[in-house]
Amino acid sequence: MALATQMRVASFYASAEGLTYLRIATEGSSYGNDQATINALMEALPAVPHVAQVATTFAVSADIGEQMAKASTSIPWFSFALEDLPTPEGFVVFEENVVISDGMDKPIAVKAFAWAPCAWKSPSRSAASNGVLFMLYTDPLDPRDSLHEMTVDPEKWKRRIGDLPIFMWGGAVSFGEHEEVVPNCLARLFMTFLRFIQEPWIEAVEESPGRQLARQSQRRGGSSTVKVVRLRKREVDRPKSDHHAPVEWSHQWVVEGHWRNQWYPSQGRHAPRWVRRHIKGPEDKPLVVKPKVFQVDR
Repeated sequence: MALATQMRVASFYASAEGLTYLRIATEGSSYGNDQATINALMEALPAVPHVAQVATTFAVSADIGEQMAKASTSIPWFSFALEDLPTPEGFVVFEENVVISDGMDKPIAVKAFAWAPCAWKSPSRSAASNGVLFMLYTDPLDPRDSLHEMTVDPEKWKRRIGDLPIFMWGGAVSFGEHEEVVPNCLARLFMTFLRFIQEPWIEAVEESPGRQLARQSQRRGGSSTVKVVRLRKREVDRPKSDHHAPVEWSHQWVVEGHWRNQWYPSQGRHAPRWVRRHIKGPEDKPLVVKPKVFQVDR
């Protein structure tokens, strides 16, 4: 399914009708008041079908996609490098749509996203910036999605194109940038994928999509396999306690998923690492689950 979706995206957005939609989507994007950026994106439009045609395919399982969406809301920024990319170009398809917020309390039902290395000239910088351009594809038939209403009539799209994902510009990320937080919700999802794919409890296994699809993809210059991103069948050990001195805990408790600023000696840098929701404390002690209390201010 993932490779089939990617091939349909490549075919449609390379067509005259697809390129027309790309121009409309670019002119109506959130960069509408920045003509320099709009012009740069217009020049980059041919990269959209090209990346979908040649990029490595990643199929993300439903449980991993759900965890990614949750983790993306709080991922801290880090020194982004070319080595963080698992492949030069990538096309990620979610088994189930991932719903994230656009930062203005509007949900986006993400079906897929893609990336490719790029260089661009910013008016605020004297030299060109090197980094990654990433593209977003939403599901026009998902009632939870809201952004497609700005550029397309869902019913008309369904009659014409079916369930083909709708393209939106995701943005660009420069290598080596340092910020306290990742400001763009789409960038947060992209960066979360990059960190998750390196976790030991996740595996990316190459699988064949079937002989017919594999041959069609190869004829287009793409890959004949799909990297399926899922939980490892054998769980890794529970996270070790941060306490160095022995403590006589009286119970076990639940630690919610969170980011840890991990030092990587081989890379000479800190980078965020997602610590999954887990139970902490002595295994022979009872589990105590404390209720959450929410304060509402009027």
